[in-house]
Amino acid sequence: FILYVTAEAPLGLGEVWAVREMLALAAHGVELVIVPRTARGGIRCDFAAPLANSILALPLMSAAVLFHFLRQLFADTARMGALAWWIIAQSASFWDCIKGLLVFPKALYIGDELRGTDLLHIHAHSTTTVAVIAAVVAARTGKPWSFTLHSSWILIPRFKRKLQAQLRSAQFMRCISQRIADQARQFLDDSSGKVRAMHLGVPRRQSPAVRVGGVTTIVTPAVLEPYKGHEVAISACELLAKNGVSGFRWQFCGDGSLANALRRRVADAAVGDRLTLEGHIPNDVLLRRYLSGQVDLVVLPSVDIPGLNQEGI
Repeated sequence: FILYVTAEAPLGLGEVWAVREMLALAAHGVELVIVPRTARGGIRCDFAAPLANSILALPLMSAAVLFHFLRQLFADTARMGALAWWIIAQSASFWDCIKGLLVFPKALYIGDELRGTDLLHIHAHSTTTVAVIAAVVAARTGKPWSFTLHSSWILIPRFKRKLQAQLRSAQFMRCISQRIADQARQFLDDSSGKVRAMHLGVPRRQSPAVRVGGVTTIVTPAVLEPYKGHEVAISACELLAKNGVSGFRWQFCGDGSLANALRRRVADAAVGDRLTLEGHIPNDVLLRRYLSGQVDLVVLPSVDIPGLNQEGI
């Protein structure tokens, strides 16, 4: 089986891309065991329900995890020290180091529990403490591990040591686009062949026929954060309205830190009811809208903001 380490998926509402990929793998007969770093609550997206029996949900700390950690600390001090030093050495900051050490006991417990099983590979769906868990499990089981790089925003000097340490330890780094893979190779001065471009594994579906006439429905499905470019979309909407284009409705589907600011911006824009904020729409609901022909255009007006998060695709 393959061990998938996530931040919280398939629990919670985040990491929809990871859930879709895991469902696609399962549909192709790949046996998965999923370890959410943060195992709170239950499955909140109906489409993730088939993964329920694949989840290994453990708290960051419990009596069993703590007892096992202390026992290994005294029984195998040298190896424990080496793992702790790797976590410290790959950290990008003091807080990053603290977070890495906090997940160490859970990762150790999982790794030792999986010794002697038919585990084939461990994959971390990010470079954060999720990758720390995967690396520790790999060290304890002797199995290879890998991790996904979703965006190039992290390719900045403060994260270089972290990514290089993870790349040396892992079997490969998976980038979700060729552009990110090329940037990662250059940034990390890598000639090992470990940096690979592999797109997210999701099923492709037949698109409905394009509608002719009537109101054109445009959807921007994205978290309300600066790098997603909603301000650009609002300006485009204003430009359309200014030029007399009225037969469209533009919907922002998502939540985020800019929600209130964007509501005020939309209220001030001279676009009438053509632009609306719909809030969070579950991924499966959005897909049904696409497949039923309720949406004509999907627009992702992402922008690159130096020093901040960037789009992965």
